Amino acid sequence: MGVSKQAVDWFWRSYRKNSVKCIETILNHWKNFTSQWEYFEFKDVCEFIMYLNEKVGSSLVKIYTNYFMVILSLNDVMLSKKKQEIIKKIIKGISDDTIIVSEYRTTWSVEDVIEKLKTILVSEADHSSHIARKLAILILLKHPFRMHELHSIIRESVRIDGNAILITLPTVTKTMNPGTTIKIIDFDEDELRISTHYSLYCAKICPRKMIKKGRSITPLWIKDDGEEIHLLTLQNWVRKMLTIIGVDQNPHSVRSAVISGEKEKKVPIKTILELGRWKNGDALKIYYMKPITNM
Repeated sequence: MGVSKQAVDWFWRSYRKNSVKCIETILNHWKNFTSQWEYFEFKDVCEFIMYLNEKVGSSLVKIYTNYFMVILSLNDVMLSKKKQEIIKKIIKGISDDTIIVSEYRTTWSVEDVIEKLKTILVSEADHSSHIARKLAILILLKHPFRMHELHSIIRESVRIDGNAILITLPTVTKTMNPGTTIKIIDFDEDELRISTHYSLYCAKICPRKMIKKGRSITPLWIKDDGEEIHLLTLQNWVRKMLTIIGVDQNPHSVRSAVISGEKEKKVPIKTILELGRWKNGDALKIYYMKPITNM
């Protein structure tokens, strides 16, 4: 990469001598690093920062890299915001010495990522939202859902059969038609029993009773009078109540729609649940009254 005469003149007129010295040093290092390449890629920029670290030391990498970014922009090399963030992370890793920057790459192998994901563990200590994210990632390895679809699907439309998860889609998504049932087979590793993770997720996030029949687990809601209500029936009830009060069900889950009804239509959650024939003291009220940020 050559530097135009206009850029050099601009440097000399605008920068102090120490700045010019830094720029000259960078250009010399860049020349040695590229060995007069005709073209270069973003990964070369990342590797050059590592090269600078070896030549000038970690304490000066940030300063030199900032000058290097100016040089790139003056030569019409404009980096996207995402690429700029990657460079910031490299510099932070060098200065903080908190990550192994020498192993940094601008792209990752899908196979490597999947192998690392297989080491994910879900424990009782995990926050419910963390469990939901881990489950979502595992499911995404098998099916092309969007993340916002998964949070609703995991909570409302899943049943377990042995070591497999069966998902029946309740509504149209970007990737599948309503009523489509898909099956997710668990990984072989003992630490990745997805059904176990899902049971733990249900126990932490929903006030539902887990009834074991052999190896199957059927999620049910139990009303104050002891009546057992299947989750899908419950959700349909609540959806009807939302329709009655005029709530658009665009939110990603029924619970989100209920909270939207409270905020947008000024209808208390208590009223919505009463319309759905639920008593104030029911566990359902506790579930819907939880702050949405905790999900």
